Amino acid sequence: MLRIIMTCLMVFAAPGPRLSATELSGIAERVSIAGYEVRKVSVSLTDGLTSLQVSADAIAGRERVLLQSPALECQGFLITANAVRCDHARVSASTGGPVEQLRWEGRLHLDRISQALNMEGSLSLLGLTLPLSVRYSPDHGLNATAKVNAVALKPLVTAMRVPSDLALQRGRFSGTVQVSANAGGDWRGQIDGGLAGVDFDTRDGYTAGAELGVRLRADLGPAGEGWEIGLSAERFSGELLVGDFYTDLGATALALEAKVDWRPEGFRIHELSLTDGASLQLAGQAAFRREPLSLERLGLQRVAVAFPAVYQRYLASLLAVWTLGDLETSGQIAGTASWDRQTGWNADLALDRVAIRDRAGRFGISGFNGRLVSAANAPPSALSWQELDFYRIPIGPTNLALRFGRDSLALTEPLHLPLLGGEVGVDEFVLIRPASQDRSLRLKARVVDVGMAELSAALAWPPLGGTLSGDIPSVHLKDDVLSLDGALEFRVFDGLMRAESLSVERPFGVLPTVAGSIHIEQLDLEQLTGAFSFGKIEGRLDGAIEELRLLDWRPVAFDAWFQNSAGATGPKRISQRAVQNIAAIGSGGAVTALSGAVLNVFDDFRYRRLGIRCRLQNNICHMSGIDSNQTPFVIVQGAGLPRINVLGYNPNVDWPQLIAELKAATRGPGISFEDG
Repeated sequence: MLRIIMTCLMVFAAPGPRLSATELSGIAERVSIAGYEVRKVSVSLTDGLTSLQVSADAIAGRERVLLQSPALECQGFLITANAVRCDHARVSASTGGPVEQLRWEGRLHLDRISQALNMEGSLSLLGLTLPLSVRYSPDHGLNATAKVNAVALKPLVTAMRVPSDLALQRGRFSGTVQVSANAGGDWRGQIDGGLAGVDFDTRDGYTAGAELGVRLRADLGPAGEGWEIGLSAERFSGELLVGDFYTDLGATALALEAKVDWRPEGFRIHELSLTDGASLQLAGQAAFRREPLSLERLGLQRVAVAFPAVYQRYLASLLAVWTLGDLETSGQIAGTASWDRQTGWNADLALDRVAIRDRAGRFGISGFNGRLVSAANAPPSALSWQELDFYRIPIGPTNLALRFGRDSLALTEPLHLPLLGGEVGVDEFVLIRPASQDRSLRLKARVVDVGMAELSAALAWPPLGGTLSGDIPSVHLKDDVLSLDGALEFRVFDGLMRAESLSVERPFGVLPTVAGSIHIEQLDLEQLTGAFSFGKIEGRLDGAIEELRLLDWRPVAFDAWFQNSAGATGPKRISQRAVQNIAAIGSGGAVTALSGAVLNVFDDFRYRRLGIRCRLQNNICHMSGIDSNQTPFVIVQGAGLPRINVLGYNPNVDWPQLIAELKAATRGPGISFEDG
């Protein structure tokens, strides 16, 4: 539109018929001025040469048509020796693009000697009216400036009919828009202003923004079929949601610098710089597909993040999906990273004193240092930590060697984890396709001489004696289910404990579910009961917990039984306190004996058999004893004199009540003795 004004003011000088002294007209097929071509120009002067009308089919630049059907109407047209002036001018044209029609009205002045053009008026397009001033000279080219105040964006975007998955709800722009061009037709645009109150979302709901605001500066110009854009943005505000990512931009000091190559099929970002003070620094390049909007490639030559700010502002919402949205963090990570659809992630990052602690108490790590490398043919990652705890179980300082592949993560050498005076050795660990739904895990490990006293203290259990040793067979993870291939065996209380068919659904997610069975053989009852302050029982114990199911690590179903080992040799004796505690289980037990007076004399008694069973369903423990089909059922069958029997009379016990009574048993409650 701006270029037609110069053309229209000069073209009336082209040859054509002269009608009268007060009326002139002329027609030209093609006129070239300042590098532009005006096609099929018609010029007429009427009303005593004070009214000018100019029209044309098109104005074309070097490679394409810029304006279609341009026209100029001028009332108060005046030509002097030094100038051409129009006090009431109107210019209209069609861009042939999303803007379609535009119109300018105002005053113009052309210096005939210097050919400098000044225009003051207003520009109307897309339903908007904007103040517009224009300056042109052959030496300095063209400069047009429009000042915008709180212009609504939604009507503008709707009128432009720009194809996008984004649906703009509202928003405003205030600032200055400039367009400049040289005599050869090369032009650039500049925007300096701010967006405020922007609300948008996508059709799929994946991306949304509320009350967004930003201070921005942009420099843009045509490049082939697209645009070249230089962008600078700061002073962000509002809320942004992209998938699981959410952030309050007003809580950040975010700043963006980028050079963008925009094409119809997508855009590339060169010289990308994203900073948030000292907490976040990213620099590199990126490529996006436009429809639908998606990332194709990302290359970051600089990555520098500092905790806890980065976690609080950008990571907490993403990690909340894995129940990791409430962590205490510190330390720094720096290096390089890249991603594309073919090769996935590659990274070379240095960790400096990173610390992460789950406020729910599930895990924590501090003094986490080393180099994490994920790239083809790269050396293994070498990492170490000073302190690590998992569910309050402390693990000592450790060095870790890992290899990251495109679809796998694996140990490159055995891992030794100091644990409670002993060690957990991991001989094999391979995690395959960790980012996909069919990810799987292979693990082989062993436990050597882990102190039970330290373990029970860490887990807030009653104090246990001895050490824990055993082999962890192959473990695999698939479809978010962790399963054991084979049995998990441990030596504890001088006996054997074996877990079979063990599986954990959602081991790192919400409400983990455990299923499997546990068998015990030849446990030393004296060690076991002594550990729980239950009262002394001598002998050996066999048992099983079948059909075990835990929800959020709490039992909801099982079928458990325990009895003295039939083939065990050695004494079988039970203390009076143990008798009392066993009889108290379920608040329905009783002790039968020859004489209550005699019972009070003895501290312990011999027994022939003992056994108990609990089948847990719907929070009720269905109990039985040695003779499971009888009521009352026998829990302890005495031997010799004085002979005692412990009987159970309540076959259905509330599970929470039973747990409370077992806890109380360690504090030594008393019961009444009956003669029998």
